Amino acid sequence: MVWLAERGYTVVGAELSELAVDEFFAERGVQPDVRETAGFIVKSHDAITLWCGDFFALDRRALPPIDALYDRAALVALPNDMQPRYAAKIAELLPTERQVLLIGLDYNEREMSGPPFAIPQPRVHALFEPDFEVDVIDVRDGLAKADHLVKRGVTRLEETTYILKRRA
Repeated sequence: MVWLAERGYTVVGAELSELAVDEFFAERGVQPDVRETAGFIVKSHDAITLWCGDFFALDRRALPPIDALYDRAALVALPNDMQPRYAAKIAELLPTERQVLLIGLDYNEREMSGPPFAIPQPRVHALFEPDFEVDVIDVRDGLAKADHLVKRGVTRLEETTYILKRRA
């Protein structure tokens, strides 16, 4: 999120845990502005605004204009049956021609049950292509930085970065 904000994007995030939002701002040494809007606690500083609450309850009309969306751990936190609802909500929230930076993980699901859940590339395409152009911009071995998953039995971890561009 910081990387996007540093490049001029207005970043709006959603997080269920208010503690996680507080830690995000504390790590950067900033005190966010706090307000309540549409049933959410909204914390913001400069170009980053984080909405604390149920992502699926977000109303596009209550949000400021969105330039970009970053998903580092939301999709992979959801079981398969919730993922289509998530993809549809992202499409509902984003205006056309806006972009999502999405990080997906893939591993052998016989080795570990999520979360994080494995999201192979074909699954990302199936979930998002009805509403987005899906481009893979990076694929790397993520196992070296995932000791917690190695301890759970994962022997291969592919980390894929996508740019999703909202179709008209």
